[in-house]
Amino acid sequence: MDKNAATGINASELAKDFVCEHCHYGKEKRQPFPRIDNRSQFKPGEVLHVDLSGQQTRSLSGAEYLLFIQDEATSLPLVYFLKKKSETAQCIQKIITMIETQTGNKVKMFRSENGTEFVNKELTAYLTRKGILHGCSAA
Repeated sequence: MDKNAATGINASELAKDFVCEHCHYGKEKRQPFPRIDNRSQFKPGEVLHVDLSGQQTRSLSGAEYLLFIQDEATSLPLVYFLKKKSETAQCIQKIITMIETQTGNKVKMFRSENGTEFVNKELTAYLTRKGILHGCSAA
């Protein structure tokens, strides 16, 4: 063992029963955190969270935007590549139809940011016709 390897520690203190308070707490075991049952009150496909982001570079197919959709009940992420922002409304309509067909559940809530790709006449009319509530985040 190398002598004088640490400064501020007296060798005579180490000969006694030296207790480092920090080491003691670091090695201490604790009870596990209580389990939180955070299951969604919704069925798969009933609540969708949607976001659109622009890419820095185009994909090989020429897409400049990523449409990200996540189901609240299952956290299942879906990603679609769009060439233009104006394709968003049509893509969302197709996705809602696909989700309702695959899950057997109707979409009840559609949550998005307040962007014009989500708050426009075409998408608002579609969601209203289907009886889907559109929740927008704060600007």
